[in-house]
Amino acid sequence: MERRFSKWERLREKGMWSYILKYGVLYWGVTTAILFTLASVFFMEGYSSFWTLLLLSLVLFPLGGVAWGYFMWTSSEKAYQKANTSEQDDSPDASGAGDL
Repeated sequence: MERRFSKWERLREKGMWSYILKYGVLYWGVTTAILFTLASVFFMEGYSSFWTLLLLSLVLFPLGGVAWGYFMWTSSEKAYQKANTSEQDDSPDASGAGDL
């Protein structure tokens, strides 16, 4: 398998939900919620409650992170499977050239 998939192989061993929770919910969802809240309060002076917006963001963005994490998992897995299949098809044993 190509070197570019060595990290993916380690991640996929931990499972899909581990990936979704770590990369989708925690890394993307929480980080985006905090940045969105800070930017909104900074640019929208009329918004009255930082804490209300932060709480709402910390609920909604991590939910979106589940979808983002699932999308990233499935697209990475498809690329991995495609590379794995093409690698097996290109091997000398799979082509039948060694059957002489």
